[in-house]
Amino acid sequence: MSAPTIDTGRDHHLEQSLSSAVQFQERWWAVHAKCKGKTHLFFAPAGERPEARARREDLARKYCAVCPVQVPCRDEARVNHEAGLWGGENEEQRAAAGYAPRAITRRAVQVAVSVGSRQATAS
Repeated sequence: MSAPTIDTGRDHHLEQSLSSAVQFQERWWAVHAKCKGKTHLFFAPAGERPEARARREDLARKYCAVCPVQVPCRDEARVNHEAGLWGGENEEQRAAAGYAPRAITRRAVQVAVSVGSRQATAS
């Protein structure tokens, strides 16, 4: 008598499908985001000058202002410590609120992190 064989390929496919479903459910809001296809407005190119960054973020915030999923987008960035502009907030604003990005790439973010931590300890 031989041992039964297990079709691991089918189990793997089911596991992938479940994982995809969970990811979609967690990011349901992304389907409704006004920023789709406009990544260049929400994430800085390498070597971007401060004036160009201010103009780019101002334009990006106009999309956020009319976006029906601004709050879950902002919350996603805060929880996952994302870089870029999410839900109308940039890295400095999230850092000041206590949600610093994983990688601090600008001095202004470092300053916001220290200000945010001082405010938290003063409370």
